[in-house]
Amino acid sequence: MLRLISILALVSLVTMFTGCALEHTSLESKALASIPDKSSKILVGKASRETAHGELGKPLYSSKYWRFDLFRDEASQSQTLYAITPWPIPFAHLTDDLRRYTLITYDASNHVSSSKSDIFRKVPNWRSVSPIQNDYLSLRISGDGVTLLLDRGVSGENLLVAGVNRDAYFKRLGTSPTCTMVVGAGSRGLGIKLSVDGGKGLSLPTRIPEYQGVETLVAIKLAPDDHDLVFSSKYIDGNTIRKLACQPGDVKYLQVDITGTVKDKTIAWQVDQWDAMPSDFVERPLVLVYDGEWQVEVEPYK
Repeated sequence: MLRLISILALVSLVTMFTGCALEHTSLESKALASIPDKSSKILVGKASRETAHGELGKPLYSSKYWRFDLFRDEASQSQTLYAITPWPIPFAHLTDDLRRYTLITYDASNHVSSSKSDIFRKVPNWRSVSPIQNDYLSLRISGDGVTLLLDRGVSGENLLVAGVNRDAYFKRLGTSPTCTMVVGAGSRGLGIKLSVDGGKGLSLPTRIPEYQGVETLVAIKLAPDDHDLVFSSKYIDGNTIRKLACQPGDVKYLQVDITGTVKDKTIAWQVDQWDAMPSDFVERPLVLVYDGEWQVEVEPYK
């Protein structure tokens, strides 16, 4: 943001002394032509995973267990700002990345079950409010229960899974030597952080994007034991401590919410726990990848 303010200040200064400034923007159409949609060559129900890899190259994210590949191709669009003097002087060069994402999912026989592709404009964080063009600033593509979410201001990719694949994973956790905590937020549970047994506080992506986004579930594996959980929020002071006792194969569902208001000093934490999935969680997808980082095992059961 400071860099953007500096550039805008420079533009104002230059135009003050020279009267105006010019800009040259490279053609978006030319950039998009260099990353064409190749998914039309992937025949749903017929093409194999090997065929998809042959057409699209190496995937950015891939999992045989979760039955998907995500591919990314990149181009860029640039803009140069010039001061009008007796001869034009360039004083700022801006670049947006244009990324084509292709999401391929597979059935149990390893054949393509869905194929989706679209464009996302990746703007540097310091300039997220001032893209070169105001298109492709968010992206949501889904296929067979797997969803890719992207939004400006977020650095990396977000991948979610819902439906039968999510439920099958939760069911198999019942045979795990570890125990699992599945956390979701209530309607006011923004910016939730969790510390387990005095460890470092970790942000939980229970809503993506954080404001007016998709309500999600986060799965956290723990050693079978008694645990001290400290929930907090990056938006308010204070925290709440809860005890969690779990045995091998246990799956505990926790919903974290905040009541009251900061203004009236009536903030209170509410943490509800169940041994079976509550109705509020039934439609929520599980986070596989958040901000470019896997949140679950890539291949949980090899």
